[in-house]
Amino acid sequence: MQRFLIALILWVVATPLVAAQSYLNLQVDNDLYFRTDFYYSSGIFVDYGYALPQAKKDTCGLKTYAGWKLGQEIYTPSRRYSTDLSRYDYPYSGYLFVQHQREILWPGQQGVKFGVQLGISGKASMAQSLQNLYHRLVLKLPELAWLAAQPQRLHAGFLGSYYKGWSLAKEVVLLQKIHTELTTHRIGAGGQVGLLLGTAPPVPYQDFLLQQNRRSWAIYIGTRQEYRWHDFPIAGSLFDDTAPFVLESNRYRHGFEAGLILNYPKWRLVGIYHSNSKDVDSQRLRRHKYLNLTITRFL
Repeated sequence: MQRFLIALILWVVATPLVAAQSYLNLQVDNDLYFRTDFYYSSGIFVDYGYALPQAKKDTCGLKTYAGWKLGQEIYTPSRRYSTDLSRYDYPYSGYLFVQHQREILWPGQQGVKFGVQLGISGKASMAQSLQNLYHRLVLKLPELAWLAAQPQRLHAGFLGSYYKGWSLAKEVVLLQKIHTELTTHRIGAGGQVGLLLGTAPPVPYQDFLLQQNRRSWAIYIGTRQEYRWHDFPIAGSLFDDTAPFVLESNRYRHGFEAGLILNYPKWRLVGIYHSNSKDVDSQRLRRHKYLNLTITRFL
């Protein structure tokens, strides 16, 4: 909650300073809604995006956007107060990053997104201090052990995705997204497939947000399939073996997603339920559930 309030204050203060045809987006992932607080424990992301001016020559209907994202992710084991490493089913890890992306949307309900990312793991990610502050001040719980956490490392790399939608019937759209990530923090590729039922524009994946600033609604149901070749929060660095505690991560992962999308001329509200397969075989629970809540302000 502390991180949420800090991000919200910055978001509100920055609002008068941004240009027209732009948006501010606050996204919070957390599993506390299901009375758990481990594995992918939380994520908070703040985006600012804006439309790029179109070239004077014919652009074949292309719409281009650019944006920046600041994010933090936190990962913890289920026995998060224990100091016995033999009981851990997931390493402690934190990641703080900044990302710049470009988006290109063209007629036919399809588009691409690509970007670069720079981040840092370990103590400099502020994951341990902020999570323990939240536990101590808000939840009135003891501080987490944060024993043998993943080390402090600088990370960088590239991300890309391709999106496509097909109208199957009135207010029914089949969606597909293929994505890849090639960074020192995570290497993988995967896809999402789902149905969008309602009047909202067919882009529920937090992409092309400026296309959604009109009154509409939708229910989304889908699945996510992914092959993750390397995962720093679990397996440590590709370039050294100095991490004090690592596990072998599952490369194939899958998840179920369902939620509600509400769009308004100035606001967008999203709530998506996620149920994911195991990241590592040692996880005590078969699936991990968390809720994504997103609020967007169109400027």
